[in-house]
Amino acid sequence: RQVSEHLYHVRPTGYVLLDGKGGALFYDYYSVPEKNHRWGPSRIDTVIKALDMERVEVVIPSHFHEDHIRGFPVLKKLGAQYWVFEKMADLLAHPSRYNLCCIAPEVIPADRVIHENELISWGPYTFRVVHFPGQTMYHQAMYGQVDGRQVMFMGDTDCYALGDPTMGRRNAKLHGISTFFNYYNLDPGRGYEKAMERMVAIEPGLML
Repeated sequence: RQVSEHLYHVRPTGYVLLDGKGGALFYDYYSVPEKNHRWGPSRIDTVIKALDMERVEVVIPSHFHEDHIRGFPVLKKLGAQYWVFEKMADLLAHPSRYNLCCIAPEVIPADRVIHENELISWGPYTFRVVHFPGQTMYHQAMYGQVDGRQVMFMGDTDCYALGDPTMGRRNAKLHGISTFFNYYNLDPGRGYEKAMERMVAIEPGLML
């Protein structure tokens, strides 16, 4: 689904940014090993053809949950590099060391470790990467200009408008007790409070 000229949503959880010269950057990508599955590895061929990609150069995870990273090995076979935020680099490289929910079995060693507040450049784009600990403390966001808008890639650390009729249900399901299993911190200035303060400071025009 096209979001803007060079930006696409690849269901269910991924986003693809194109450089206009055949290169692509993925922010999260979900796949499963089963060949005949709806989200099987061959689906990437359809995505590549539809978006006229020549190269998948970089893939960046927002956080460690399997519905965001299980497709990374598929992209690795296409030549992509793993750019991983520092707070989740060890977890993705050594998932068996951690007792957390929704950990994928795939081992994802970083080709590049991205540090807090670091500027990263790819193609014509520059993004700033920050710790964004809402759904889990192992979470990042990155923001910058894409197609003339201030865009913020933010994974599953999200928020809802006051008065949203689904707010109570969503908070109970997505950001309730499961959050603690994900490892979340309630101390002042940490966790969701830290993430929301950063969102206010960044003032994104588009939240992904």
